[in-house]
Amino acid sequence: MALVDEKVLGSGYKLYVDNFYTSPMLFRDLLQKNISACGTVRNNRVGFPQTTQNKLPKNAPRGSIRWKRDNQLLFVQWKDTREVLMCSSFHSANGDQTVQRRVKTGDGEWTVMTVPIPAVVSDYKKHMGGVDVSDALIGYYSVLRKNRKWYRSLFFHFVDIAVVNAFIIHQHLAAMQSKRAKNQREFREALVQELADWVPPPDAPGAAPAAPAAPASHHPAGHTPKHIQPSSKVRRRCRMCHKKTPVICGVCDLPLCFVPKRDCFSRWHDGDNL
Repeated sequence: MALVDEKVLGSGYKLYVDNFYTSPMLFRDLLQKNISACGTVRNNRVGFPQTTQNKLPKNAPRGSIRWKRDNQLLFVQWKDTREVLMCSSFHSANGDQTVQRRVKTGDGEWTVMTVPIPAVVSDYKKHMGGVDVSDALIGYYSVLRKNRKWYRSLFFHFVDIAVVNAFIIHQHLAAMQSKRAKNQREFREALVQELADWVPPPDAPGAAPAAPAAPASHHPAGHTPKHIQPSSKVRRRCRMCHKKTPVICGVCDLPLCFVPKRDCFSRWHDGDNL
């Protein structure tokens, strides 16, 4: 309660919060100060009704609704793709609103289905849609990893928020220019490549066509590639690209790559004018 500006106390505001802040005790305290509240709630939160009477079965059809009133608080259980639990201090259980959902029939075909939706869920989606969409986008491709330092988690979350905000801006710009917007995976891959200054290989999809190959250089007799040990798997580090190669120069005795994509042998001898 100390986080609430005292100027708004008693002014009749309606708060919409996610399940991190939803608490029946907090909602009752806010209601005494003439501030209504609504939000998703966790079923293990203190004050949440633990009765199993009239509870939705696990195989309940989509759109099924159950509710329970505890004095001034309304608890709603609604079945969508998954179970949704809501708590509100100013909604009623009655309502005739519906929502469209795409569902797959028994024949494997997709169809549009009209399902009832409680007013508390509809209002929550209307006022909290932006926050929920952002959280969902972050959850799909989060950079957060387990660590022992709390400030690292905070830093990774800020990175996620920045990337998602950039992705949303990209979608808006693409819509304004009547262009196809990348999905989030494509956007993140393009972002990583640009930040790393990475150029795709010539044979990658969408890469620029490779330049025509230069004519093979002719070296004096003796400077020819040969295997380190015939019929052997011994490899050494290439003197130029430092990748492993089974080829050496017969005169220089230096390991040099000699494959179509890495012709370090010719580059080395051209540089030395041999």
